Amino acid sequence: MTDTGVQINELRQQTRAAQHATSFPLLVIGVLLLNYSTTGFEPTPVAWRYAGALAFVALWGLGKANEYATGVGRGRGDYLAIACGVFVATQLTLSNWIVGASWITEYRLEGMWIVIVGIGLAACGLSVRGHALVLWGAVTCVGGLAVALIGYQAWTYKGFQPFVNAGGLPFVGLQQTQIVTVLAVVLTVAGLVAFVRERRLS
Repeated sequence: MTDTGVQINELRQQTRAAQHATSFPLLVIGVLLLNYSTTGFEPTPVAWRYAGALAFVALWGLGKANEYATGVGRGRGDYLAIACGVFVATQLTLSNWIVGASWITEYRLEGMWIVIVGIGLAACGLSVRGHALVLWGAVTCVGGLAVALIGYQAWTYKGFQPFVNAGGLPFVGLQQTQIVTVLAVVLTVAGLVAFVRERRLS
């Protein structure tokens, strides 16, 4: 790589660092999952059907606040478009042809929700050319699949009610809660590490 190429690459890294393009998404999604893992995906503070999408709206807001504070424009990632995609995908999982199916359970549904957020996280990474963020999005998707698959013995749970007036779901099993909690903590710690690194680079 030429000296000019090295300088351009360093400039891109500094710009992404100043935008906190990696740390902000990891921190927001980590905190999101930690909250809902401890409440069993109960509607606290809002139902998950809105929370997943609102997390990406929050990322857009953080980007704008960072832009005003530092003068560095927000990243290429269009968080509002990603939020729209996450919202639509989440709503589809709650449609009658999904929740009315005999194969659906709370574990599979919650696993789907986590996979959708993981795809959104990976989309953020792709849009800002952040390979680390794409990798963490894939890790989140694997965590969502684990939530759906490890609870196999509970797939015939008879008390599952897809629609609860308050928007919540029955408390998930211990294994599934632990998986989401561990995933949330890992994402949050990774976000903190990335934040420190970005502060140093910027």
